[in-house]
This record gives sequence, structure tokens and C-alpha cells, in this order.
Amino acid sequence: MSYLALSRRIAEYLVTRTNAHVGEDVLAYAVEVLFLNILSVILALLLAHWAKVLLETLFCLGTVAVLRFFAGGAHSASAARCTIVTGSVFPSLGFVAQRIAALSPAAAGRLPVVACVLGLIAMTMFAPVDSPAAPIISRQRRRRLKSGSIITVALLSTVALVLGNSALRASISLGILWSGFILTPAAHKLFCIIDSLNLQERGGVRN
Repeated sequence: MSYLALSRRIAEYLVTRTNAHVGEDVLAYAVEVLFLNILSVILALLLAHWAKVLLETLFCLGTVAVLRFFAGGAHSASAARCTIVTGSVFPSLGFVAQRIAALSPAAAGRLPVVACVLGLIAMTMFAPVDSPAAPIISRQRRRRLKSGSIITVALLSTVALVLGNSALRASISLGILWSGFILTPAAHKLFCIIDSLNLQERGGVRN
């Protein structure tokens, strides 16, 4: 895997200054993933601000972040491609939420119920999704994560229902629906397709 030059320099500094026992490649990867995650959020928020859907995008991001903590989900093999997906998907969800609220407040009012039902089904069937880098071995932990994801969907749906702002109600609902979708086999296939669109990284090295 090829790393950003900045990530490599930071990793070299950490190894030299702290005498870390972790390998330089591991540190460089961790720094790059952290950097790209922050970059993806900044990119999403900048696009959302430009599209005038910043608050809706923030609510979508927050919803998915909380649910992903418990349920996990599909993601790209490349942190760079994850950055692009995050930077484009969440402003799009925020825009859709705003349009739903503007065109049909009644639909925005019913959307939390739909999101709750589909979200609970997805969490019950698929959550939590293992990460290849950190598989869930403990059955007890798996049960806790599944229970946490189900409870979180119920709580978020309740919050969406009581909100007076139709756009934010729709934002939370779309966040729940996206969180449920990325647990499914269809989402894993979609991310495999996204990965296949860029077979080589810098220098011809595959991630």
C-alpha cells in the first residue's frame, strides 16, 4: 500500500521521537486513514455548505456515525475512495432530505416510521458487520453490538418523529436508511464495484 507523503513523515517522526514498538508502516497507515477520514468529513461539509444543506448533512453524518459504531458496515478497500464516497454521499442525502421536506412535509413526517421499520430489519438480520482487519470473535460482544444497533435505531427514529423541523426529520431518517443499506450484501457488492473502478494506486501498487 502506498501512503501519503505526509503520513510517512509523521510516522517516521513518531518512531524516531517516541521509540514506538509499532512498525512504521502500521503507523503510516493509521495516520493516513485518520487524515483521510477527517478530510472526507471536511469535504462533505464544504459541499454541503455550498449546496446550502449543511445542517441536514450534519444530522445525516451524526446518525450514520452513531449507528456505524454499533453495526459496522461495508466500506471501500481504499481510504481514498472512502473519502470520495463520504464526501459525495452525505451532502446528497442532505439535499434529498431538504427536497423531501420542501415538496412533501407529509412524506417527511412518515419517513421516520419507514426508516425505523427497515432499519430494525437490517440491524436484526445483518448487524454487526465484521471488519476484515478486526473480526468480532466474542459472541457476547456481538450480541451487545446488535442490541446497541437496534436500540439506537429506535431512539433515533423517536427523535426524528418528535422533531418539528421536517428537513432534519428526513435527514435522520435517511441516515438510518443508509446505515441499514451498508449492512446488506448489495452494499458490499456496490463497494466492490467502486474498488474495481481504480485498480491501481500511485506507482502501480494495489491497496
